[in-house]
Amino acid sequence: MDVDFENLETLVPKEVAEEIRKSVEVIEESLKRFRLDEIAVAFNGGKDSTALLHLLHSVFKKHLKTTKLDESQSPLSHILTVYFDTPDTFKEVNDFTYKAVKIYGLDMLSVKTTSIKEGMKQIPSRIKAIYIGTRSMDPHGANLAYFAPTDSDKGWVPMMRVNPLLHWSYKDIWTFLKAYKVPYCPLYDAGYTSIGSVHTTKPNPALVSDDGYKPAHLLEDETKEREGR
Repeated sequence: MDVDFENLETLVPKEVAEEIRKSVEVIEESLKRFRLDEIAVAFNGGKDSTALLHLLHSVFKKHLKTTKLDESQSPLSHILTVYFDTPDTFKEVNDFTYKAVKIYGLDMLSVKTTSIKEGMKQIPSRIKAIYIGTRSMDPHGANLAYFAPTDSDKGWVPMMRVNPLLHWSYKDIWTFLKAYKVPYCPLYDAGYTSIGSVHTTKPNPALVSDDGYKPAHLLEDETKEREGR
């Protein structure tokens, strides 16, 4: 379901609607700073990047109506999607990522790599900015801004990281995904709340129930989001 930006409060609470509007402002600002062929989006199959992808789809669909670009194409086919495929990725995450390619009509570059830092070196040099689903509650996210250059002095490829979801909470993410019926990785319905390496990630113990594990969206204390890692 596309996001109806004119009537957000019909599906989500006011505070979530305000976060969505701010994220849209960030995305629209990025479209003023960079050409479409200079922008990519990092997609890893997780809940945050899934919410970001769906929001971008809706914003780009609206954006295409004011441009001369072909509206018959998938909105997100106009920018590059980058998937960092690491050896320790869950099969379910990998499968969902390729499912999302079909759902959103993505132009996806799958980068085989052992680290994001090294993987970014495989992104085409024309790319100047990349959308990332980082939130302030993530490790190293507290001091980020909506527009944050990579640390090129530490060996990172020079690029502008655009973080539209920076101030979304865990509950905001799930409110958004559920309200707009966004497909997501099935591991979240099996009790996983934050997905990393297949070797180090387990269902969240805070979601243990008599039948196994409750789904991720039922986690009450969002400070425990990463307790399965």
